[in-house]
Amino acid sequence: MEKKKQLGNTYGKVIGLLKRNRCKNMDYPVFICEIDEHEMDKAKPICKTMPKLHLVRDEKDMKPYTVDIYKYKKRNQSLEFQGSLTINKHLIKAYLFYVVCLSWNELQYPIGAIFKVHRSTQNYIKSMSILDLQYKVPSIYNEHTVESTENLLRTSKEVRSKTNTSNRKDLTHLNVFTIDPERSKVLDDAINIRNLSGDGTKKSDSVEHYEVGIHISDVASVVKRSSNMDKEAWQRGTTYFPGQFLQPHHMLPEPLSEGMCSLLPEQERPTLTVFLYFNANNEIIFEKTKFCKSTIKSRQMLSYNEVQKIIIYPDYEHSLRTDIKKLYDISRTVRKKG
Repeated sequence: MEKKKQLGNTYGKVIGLLKRNRCKNMDYPVFICEIDEHEMDKAKPICKTMPKLHLVRDEKDMKPYTVDIYKYKKRNQSLEFQGSLTINKHLIKAYLFYVVCLSWNELQYPIGAIFKVHRSTQNYIKSMSILDLQYKVPSIYNEHTVESTENLLRTSKEVRSKTNTSNRKDLTHLNVFTIDPERSKVLDDAINIRNLSGDGTKKSDSVEHYEVGIHISDVASVVKRSSNMDKEAWQRGTTYFPGQFLQPHHMLPEPLSEGMCSLLPEQERPTLTVFLYFNANNEIIFEKTKFCKSTIKSRQMLSYNEVQKIIIYPDYEHSLRTDIKKLYDISRTVRKKG
């Protein structure tokens, strides 16, 4: 480390790794690799934090630009040769390989074996599976999380409702709705707007004319802090949406993220609510802002496309047209004030 006295800052540089947790608790981690065109017996992981892997192969019968593919047999923990693949040297970058790391002892490079080949010409879904593996996207929940989910589902709806409505403001009378991608089941926020101006004669900047309620699903009312489910959600960090035709990888199990915690229409749900107030000029009155624990019941589930039509087309009829148009007007004013 060296100190830059004139700036008062301390600088340093990484000179090596003593320990890493990327593949913690994994006996045989798998990496997505390219073949090193200068050393065909080496595979280069896409992840640049990993060194090359020395490939298991039959050096005697090996032809130029050829790689061996193996199958791992769990029963006796051995490799079974499946065949060889000859690669067009001009298209070597069009191939990616699934390489399992077998060992890393005193050798310069870890030992690995190819067990699957991916060609870049394959379809979108196959390509996305590479990202899942590369970034270790979790596809299943641990045993404790599954057990906790089952226990929650066994709890009667009446018991859950009684627990979640205590010390909460009942907002089920409000005309609340959600706006999400079409066919989305993860509805974690909702909104509503109320006109408080009456006859509209009061024009003072400090008089609230519109109340906008923003309601966020209160997951903490279902998932207890430091529980196994909470810990796994913390490790996942977010819900990963891989795109069209593919199922999302939820932070919480589907019965919660798409059911108990989702703000589905005509279902009472515990939420955290913030109320924002705006004057007749659509300007926010910050000192009027309120927060509360609440219970809501969404009236409708709208898509982005549907809302866009309401905003753009004057003749597009919808029961929430007035609310949507007013929210749009307010949002434009807020952005301009920026």
